[in-house]
Amino acid sequence: MDFLENDWPKVHGAYHDAAVASCRNALNRQTPPAVSKELFLAACLEAGFAARSVIRRASGHGLSETAHRHF
Repeated sequence: MDFLENDWPKVHGAYHDAAVASCRNALNRQTPPAVSKELFLAACLEAGFAARSVIRRASGHGLSETAHRHF
């Protein structure tokens, strides 16, 4: 939340605004954290930041390799 509000580039897009609202709601336990995470990642991609996500294996054992996305 701090990064979204204080360290974000001056230009904000629709995903940034949605991420801020969703994070506030998650802090108040009104939105699942996973929803806020997805909106934060979408805002990062919208702003041109590199994003890295970790994907859980279908077997549920450990984590797979990290997937890198650069837009």
